[in-house]
Amino acid sequence: GLMEKQFRGVYKKAIRRRGVTGEIMLQILETRLDSVVFSLGFGYTRAQARQMVTHGHVLVNGKRAHTPSIALNENDAVEIKPVEKSRHLADKNLEYSTSRIVPEWLELDKGAYKGTLKRMPTREDVEPIANEQTDRKSTRLNSSHVVISYAVFCLKKKMRNLTLHSIYSVIYLHRPHLSPPFTIHP
Repeated sequence: GLMEKQFRGVYKKAIRRRGVTGEIMLQILETRLDSVVFSLGFGYTRAQARQMVTHGHVLVNGKRAHTPSIALNENDAVEIKPVEKSRHLADKNLEYSTSRIVPEWLELDKGAYKGTLKRMPTREDVEPIANEQTDRKSTRLNSSHVVISYAVFCLKKKMRNLTLHSIYSVIYLHRPHLSPPFTIHP
């Protein structure tokens, strides 16, 4: 659920830090408030977790948070507001997300409707969606994530006309076996 401008901001933060750019990008994205709410199971989908934050159902370190893009740090506590409506919503979502396992870098207390970011996630903790290069020159992603790879390429080349249609068009031209989710008109 990131727009191009937000994704570009994440990329700029990642290249300023030491380490593998792709791994740092994943770390930044995983520790966003909406992503942590989803990973804890308080939101059934990422969109719903984002909406829970914007509607004020979530507290961070005891204070109400309305911004889904808040970057969390180690030992930050995320909890559901102690109001019946918020708790009922969280109960339903926790019930729906029982098949999802809470990551090791997070700690969940279902009874208190509270989760804690124990430590920053490592590459091994994040679901395997990307394979980064070990040098700092570029980030390569596997073939199932060509869209993200092309987006990173566009950001590196500072292309301003990055649209989903242009990304899928280029991918389809280079990899015709991947079917785009729309019709491409020449």
